[in-house]
Formats: sequence, C-alpha cells, structure tokens
Amino acid sequence: MIIGVIAEYNPFHNGHYYHLQKLKKTYPESKILVCMVGHFSQRGEPTILDKWTRAACAVQAGADMVFELPFALATSKAESYAQAGILLLKSLGAQYLSFGSEFPDPKSYLNLAKKIIKAKEDPDFQDLLKQASLPRALQAWIDLSKEESAILQSPNDILALEYCQAISNFNLGLKLIPISRLHQDNPYKVSVHSASQLRRWAQDQNHEKGLRSMPPFSYLPYKEANFSYETKLKELFIYDHHFHQGQDQILQDPGIHRYLYKNWVVENRPLKELSTKKYTQARLQRDLIHLVFGLSLKDQKDLLDLVQDYHRLLAARRDSLTYLRPYKLQTKFVKGLDSPVAKIYRMSLQETILRNLLLGTQTPSDYTKSPLIL
Repeated sequence: MIIGVIAEYNPFHNGHYYHLQKLKKTYPESKILVCMVGHFSQRGEPTILDKWTRAACAVQAGADMVFELPFALATSKAESYAQAGILLLKSLGAQYLSFGSEFPDPKSYLNLAKKIIKAKEDPDFQDLLKQASLPRALQAWIDLSKEESAILQSPNDILALEYCQAISNFNLGLKLIPISRLHQDNPYKVSVHSASQLRRWAQDQNHEKGLRSMPPFSYLPYKEANFSYETKLKELFIYDHHFHQGQDQILQDPGIHRYLYKNWVVENRPLKELSTKKYTQARLQRDLIHLVFGLSLKDQKDLLDLVQDYHRLLAARRDSLTYLRPYKLQTKFVKGLDSPVAKIYRMSLQETILRNLLLGTQTPSDYTKSPLIL
C-alpha cells in the first residue's frame, strides 16, 4: 500500500506529526511518499527552514521518502500546484492520497469535485468566476449540501478539492484517505498552532512561543531561524524594475508590477497591507517571486509535462531504499543538469541561492548536498 502526501511543512509542527503517525499506525505495512515544496511555498514565500531539514523532519515523523516539488509548480496557483503534486506522486507509484481534513468522508470531496469540474465546462460559469470567488460562484450556480457548503467555506479544504479535480481530470485512480485535523481542543492535549502562526512568531522573534506546538527535532532548527526578508525582496524588485524588461511574459496581469512599485516602493507601504479584492496577498507574493526569479508563464505551463520525470529525492528511511530501485532517481545533482529535466534542476539551484539572499542563510548548494538517508 503506497500512500502519497503533498506538503509544505513550513515549518513542520504537531499537526503534521499527528497526520504521519496516524497513517503509520492505521496502515503499518504501507509506504508513505511525501511530495514537498523546495525552498519556496505555494504562496511565494521563502521557507523558514531549508528543504533538507524539513524533509528530515518528515522522515523522523514517519514518512518513508520525501521528494521535491519543482519551484515553478510549487509556487503556482492552487490548480497547477495540485496537478503537479498528484502527477509526481502517481509517477512514483502512489495508490492513495492522504491529506488533513475537516470532514472525514472522502465521498464528500469527490462528489463536490465532480460538480466543480462540470460547472467549469460552462462558459457562463467561467464568466461568473471572474466576478466572484469559487465558493460564492458555486453557491450561486448549483445546489449544494450542507457539508459541501461547509467544505467550500474551509480554506484548509480548498486544496483537497483541487487534488480531487486533478485525480479525476487525469483519470489517475488515486483513492483518498482524509485524516481529521488536530485542533487546539484535541483529546490528546497536544498544543496545536498553524504553520502561518509559527511563521508570524518567527518574524516577530518570538520563536519560543512555538516550543509546545512542534516536535523537538523541528523546533530546534526553527528557534534559530531568521524569517525577515521583505527589505531584501524589495531591493531585488527595485533592481528588476530598473534593469529587466518583459514583465508581460512573467505576469498574467502586468498591472501588478505597476501597483507594487507605486505602493510598495514609492509610498513605502508594508507588503502585508497591499492586498485588495483583485490582488490577494498570496497572488502579490507569488508574482513578486516570479518577477525576481525571472520565471515566465511559458515555463510554468511547460514544466507540468515534465514533472513526472523529476524524481528528486531529498530524504528517505534507509529501510525504504529497496522500494526506489525500479524508479529513475537522480541522486547526483550534476547529472540532473544533463537530463531531460535539466531546466527543473537549474531552477532548483537558483531557488536555493535566492532563498539564501533573502534570508541571509548559508544553505549548502544543490551541487554538493546529497539526499539524507536516516
């Protein structure tokens, strides 16, 4: 039984630990494959801990293997992020997909995903989506059960719906294993805080507040982590503004570039205060990273076709290595640069350097870092 998980672990906390332990205890003979973002999250933020440290945390918590989700797809919109993760896991032999959930019945997600797919085929619904969010558009378009409406109102479950749509659209046949999320009032009396809260504490230099919400092997590197990067990001953006052209090849809406320059640079407003109904915080952050990285819209689309050949192992349990023998793993980075997915390897190298610049870290180069075998 091969179970796949798509994750960021940014940072790895008690909720993540509970999820992996629950899978291990419920399915003791299974192998757990994790597809994890590298050095930037889906929101376009640099990860608070480097990818090898986070991958090692996952293995110590029960995962058997952790593979890297390529930068171009890890920092894309939810639909592409989900598709890339699902395709990569399937190419590695996954039979099941597990995710944290507010609703334990997989049928609820699958049925709602089918309704969304059908609605998206209607041009009138696509027009409606330009004026309203997906939950509001669906509620105005079709009849939904109470549970379906509740799923749409839960931000944590939106990605799960994207996973289900990807499984259906690509006819991949993955079965679902939703695991109920652990909340603060859980029966185990375990402290639970979200990854976003842990990142905010790190930004405010209040790392110690996360002590009880993280396993020791994750908290120890977290408490030393710097997560202040806006000043450096602004400097890179200003440089890009003056010396690089072609924003229309990187941004779907070049107006974002002008909006950011006027409000963030000229008026010196904090980035977190710039979100609007049109430009959400996640979209602004993602587009900023794509601008300073130089990631074109064409690259984002083209790399989805290659993701199934990018089997970049970050960490694994030693007793799981025999499972990997049938797969074409490239453990030596330099050889990956001479492979059909060389562009993805070059981006991985570039994103590590970019994260080091933003956070002032000295994470080892992808050239020299080998997968961690624990």
